Amino acid sequence: MTQFSRLRGFENVYSSLPTWMQGWRGSVIFTGLLALSAHCAFPLPGTPVPATMQVFTVLLAGLMLGPIWGAVSAVQYLAIGLLGLPVFAPGPLGVAAVMGATGGYILAFPVAAAVAGLACGRNEKKMALACASAIGLIYFSGCSWLALSFHPHLNVLQAFAAGAGWFFVWDAAKACAAIAVAKIAR
Repeated sequence: MTQFSRLRGFENVYSSLPTWMQGWRGSVIFTGLLALSAHCAFPLPGTPVPATMQVFTVLLAGLMLGPIWGAVSAVQYLAIGLLGLPVFAPGPLGVAAVMGATGGYILAFPVAAAVAGLACGRNEKKMALACASAIGLIYFSGCSWLALSFHPHLNVLQAFAAGAGWFFVWDAAKACAAIAVAKIAR
């Protein structure tokens, strides 16, 4: 008898949990991953918005957990960040982070996770469409916030160039990676 044979019956311990508890457990995991991914930040020239791995995590949360629990993970992330915990990208903490240049992007994460989650368990084309829609929503919210609140002197085109121009290729790669990980993990 090996040491692992005594553990028989515990391999599916989480499948015996109620469905809501399994979903919440997944959302807590993705909340932590979202907080970690915010600190993989790289400043870019010409924009106050750093490149982070947050979009990848938001998309993956939606694709893995579905629209409800994916959105819950992002709402939990917002809540603990607004309480002042250092979960947002390096810079100000709490409400000041949301009121800064990245606020529009951060506030779009719950809805973007829900949009990506609409393709949970679907084929690659639907996942790609959902991820593109979620990224478009993040860009729209972030660029609008950037133009209206942070840099009111920017016109729409300048705000879009500063808030999304650097990120197209980077976010397309993150969407492809999120789709690949979701397909493997599910």
